[in-house]
Amino acid sequence: MFGRDDVAGLPAPESATCALHGRMTSASAAREFTAKTLDGWGLPCLIDDAELVVSELVTNALRHADAGGGAAPIRLQLVNHRFHVGCAVRDPSGNVPAPSAVGDLSETGRGLRLVEALTATWGWILVGEGKVVWALFETPAC
Repeated sequence: MFGRDDVAGLPAPESATCALHGRMTSASAAREFTAKTLDGWGLPCLIDDAELVVSELVTNALRHADAGGGAAPIRLQLVNHRFHVGCAVRDPSGNVPAPSAVGDLSETGRGLRLVEALTATWGWILVGEGKVVWALFETPAC
């Protein structure tokens, strides 16, 4: 996705990608992949928040992606930019995410509010067949 920084002529940022197979165990696999990747990048202090955000995004993709009766193919990408770490989850659904209004006693519906609270920013973009939901973390000094 990134070959190099065209403006500054810098090399492409580090990235790691994981294909998930659209099962409920995918959220667990995504958390494990995220923890190992961030630890390898020397960012252990970001692991807890990133695991939670990635888990929410993958769970939303599993819950809302229509795979025509089969397991939805989901792809997780982590990118280590100079000042931010990005995570992106791609799924085949064209349904755009939006935080839902939930009551005090609701057991679901708070995922995107958690994403919003734990990240610098987040958003989505429709792509070919489906969408990518992304979030950026400020890179901390670990």
